[in-house]
Amino acid sequence: MEPTQPATPTDPAVPSSEVAYDTVVDACTSWQDSLGQDAATFPATQAQAAQLAATAAAGDPKWQTLASDMAGLVAIGTDTSSDAVERGQQLFTDLSTQCGTVGVTVNAG
Repeated sequence: MEPTQPATPTDPAVPSSEVAYDTVVDACTSWQDSLGQDAATFPATQAQAAQLAATAAAGDPKWQTLASDMAGLVAIGTDTSSDAVERGQQLFTDLSTQCGTVGVTVNAG
């Protein structure tokens, strides 16, 4: 009888690729929802969406850019400097494109 390798334990906090995909859908949906919220509400919703994206990226590295984009937008917050606005537009365009790949339309208008 040959010895068998023990099963590699998985960390339940790190989602599988399929779960990561579903988590990205949730993150993108939350982000889109935040765009219709008032100034007192949307920051918390966007921070939650960014956390969901980070969780998805932990399970599937292909979502790392989306997680980074969301975190970057959260960090910019209400900064209205020209550099922040330009960077925010770039991040938002990328976020919108990536969310589109999972069937979620994210747009500000």
